[in-house]
Amino acid sequence: MKLLIVGGSLAGIYLAYRLLSQRTNIDITIIDPRPYTEFRLGIPMAFVGLVSFEDLLFYYKDMSRITHIGEEPVRIDKNGVFTSAGTRYKGDVIVVAIDALRIGPPSFSTVEEAELLYKLAERANAVRFVVDVTIPPYELQDIAIAIKTAWPRKDVSIHVLSAPQTPLLNVRRLAIFGIEVSDTPPPDLGEELHVEVPSLEPHPLARGLYVGPLYETQYSGIYLIGETSLIKMGVFPTPLAILQQTALLSDLLLSSGGYVELDPLESEEPFLQITTSASLAEIPLIALKSVYNIWADEILGVLGWEK
Repeated sequence: MKLLIVGGSLAGIYLAYRLLSQRTNIDITIIDPRPYTEFRLGIPMAFVGLVSFEDLLFYYKDMSRITHIGEEPVRIDKNGVFTSAGTRYKGDVIVVAIDALRIGPPSFSTVEEAELLYKLAERANAVRFVVDVTIPPYELQDIAIAIKTAWPRKDVSIHVLSAPQTPLLNVRRLAIFGIEVSDTPPPDLGEELHVEVPSLEPHPLARGLYVGPLYETQYSGIYLIGETSLIKMGVFPTPLAILQQTALLSDLLLSSGGYVELDPLESEEPFLQITTSASLAEIPLIALKSVYNIWADEILGVLGWEK
């Protein structure tokens, strides 16, 4: 099978791993304009020193079992994927695994932005996150916890000025870490860092793409998974939802009968199992360096990545 993955997101990389770990006769190509994939789940870990920000960038050139095309995809239709270079790419199966578009000023949406936020937070007397969007990024709560853990004496708060559709803003758990959540604008006391939280919107590349219950689009052999897919389906795009969606699609692609069943807690795949258990137990990412280790050693190891 020749598989074309559009986007080097959590979903895209995890899909490549799931397929390559079970089959050897799969030719996988990833289209991503960046030379690397970012492990954004590790950003909170970098804030508390478990890893460096540089450790979160994994370059495609170091992955021997995949082919990387560093072009910008601009259009997808029944004829394949078209890039800004004017090239059309096709595969037996095409999986669009793009993240959502993050709308707003720079904050913590990429490793580069997060490292800048770290430097700004280090100098500030207080860090205040302002949420005035419908769908904020899943990492908001973990970033706030990481900052408070890195600098316990620093005042960290979240100000929800809208009614976000997120199950992740656990007021009780945030209070345990000393983080206040309020529905009023943050005070302006000087020497403070106010972070405007970006909004998640479906990626323009997926505009016009239908997504069905098995993540199929209206085009035969083309699927849509990841943050954009989940938003289109009305599901908040948590890492766990992304991994479960990706696992189901990978099993479906490998299935001969067209039927699959997934129990994440019973899964023998360690990354899905530990992510599921940690999510159910509400364990913050700053306490989960094992997630990073499994990603680097097991997930990317199957893709042929070497340090």
